[in-house]
Amino acid sequence: MKYYFGFLNQGLSYRYYARLDTTTDPAKPNPWGTPIVWAELEFEASEDNRTLRIPERPKLAPRVRFQRQLDLAYHVYADPRWAASYARHICRATGCKRVKLFAQTHFIPDLPAWHSSVQNGRPITLDLESPETYGPLIELGDFKCTDF
Repeated sequence: MKYYFGFLNQGLSYRYYARLDTTTDPAKPNPWGTPIVWAELEFEASEDNRTLRIPERPKLAPRVRFQRQLDLAYHVYADPRWAASYARHICRATGCKRVKLFAQTHFIPDLPAWHSSVQNGRPITLDLESPETYGPLIELGDFKCTDF
């Protein structure tokens, strides 16, 4: 298993959550957000159009699939040159005619928000999927499947 995790780049899965951004102020590092990749698929029949999200939610099983999707999202977000390859795969797998890719960062709420949500022993009311926890959409490319 040791070589399997190394080959698939999955051996240290905590790295997706444990990195700190020290580029703005090394004395006060911030957690990096988790990249999310969105794909808008356009088909011949407009009622078939749909949107894909990587990593998928709430489909979290098996866990190794979720880890692979996190790794894919990190690669596409970090180097948009991977976007064309990912779009080509989506075109071949789904039969759509056009793919538009976007990236977005999902942030962990800051510590004061967590603290206020658990004061006095109340249950946590913090919405981790609220729009405030997402960064702006960044367009990675618009690909016609006939180009591949």
